[in-house]
Amino acid sequence: AIWFGMMVIAGASLKHLSLLLLAGILLFAGLWHFNPGHVLKDYQKNRLQVFLNPDADPRDTGYHLRESEIAIGAGGISGEGYGKGTQASGKFIPEQHTDFIFTIVGEEGGFVVCLGLLALYLLLLERGVAVMADCDDGLGRLLAAGVLSMLTFHVVVNIGMTVGIMPVVGVPLPFFSYGLSS
Repeated sequence: AIWFGMMVIAGASLKHLSLLLLAGILLFAGLWHFNPGHVLKDYQKNRLQVFLNPDADPRDTGYHLRESEIAIGAGGISGEGYGKGTQASGKFIPEQHTDFIFTIVGEEGGFVVCLGLLALYLLLLERGVAVMADCDDGLGRLLAAGVLSMLTFHVVVNIGMTVGIMPVVGVPLPFFSYGLSS
């Protein structure tokens, strides 16, 4: 994602990038079916299969996604209140301080607080675009594009996996997840 974002800003041909993306998809499909040297592990395949059909394995691989969707749905518009989320306090949400922190925000703060958090990320990304636009040299512009691509990728993937529109991959939410990994 970082490289792709930098190549777009560097002026790479969208035709070439599209062909590269298509080649990557075809390579992935080949790995899925033939998997020489077990490049794709079974748990990775299971996560993708559960993403496509969450009810296929609700007690094991699909557990994270299922509980996350229940918690976010329980939050409703205004949330259940700080520290009052039943899914969070009942420890039904695994990795709730790292990978699934947005789930806790959704359950305890509701849609309103989730929108507020998204607005803060949007503001941060907008400032990054402004920095990138103000760069006079190409290296600075590409560096800013790389940082923006990484932040955007992490925010989209983390929030996407907690609401069920992306597979669970274990990506932390930047500046919000616990620990030094983000």
